[in-house]
Amino acid sequence: MEYFPNSFQMNCGAFLLSRRASARLFHTINAVRFSPSHTSSNKISWLVAKGEEVACYDPIYTAKAQNLTIFDDDSEISQDDEGTEMIVETCEDGFISFITHPEKTQPDELIGILSADEEEVRLGEERRTAGSKR
Repeated sequence: MEYFPNSFQMNCGAFLLSRRASARLFHTINAVRFSPSHTSSNKISWLVAKGEEVACYDPIYTAKAQNLTIFDDDSEISQDDEGTEMIVETCEDGFISFITHPEKTQPDELIGILSADEEEVRLGEERRTAGSKR
């Protein structure tokens, strides 16, 4: 479990400010890294909606990366031009509180937030709505 991160570059400040004020716990959902050397962008397709309850090992999004370098058993190197797709599962139980809909993301980039309960989702939405009316 993680507390509110100090540096956060996404446009969901009102939601996260509610987390800082209440000091509740939540989990971040990050874009998958296909390999330690993976630096190209991913295309994300969500399999769940905001507010939906998920359990550990539920698939939550698919990621597709192109131009990955592939090493086979004979140490031959090739480029995967068609792209590699991966289904990503959650490691925790909770509710999807925030998701982004980016065309492309970098590996390890924050793309969503998983809250412990439905109340967290509702509070975050109320604060985000109140912040947008200012």
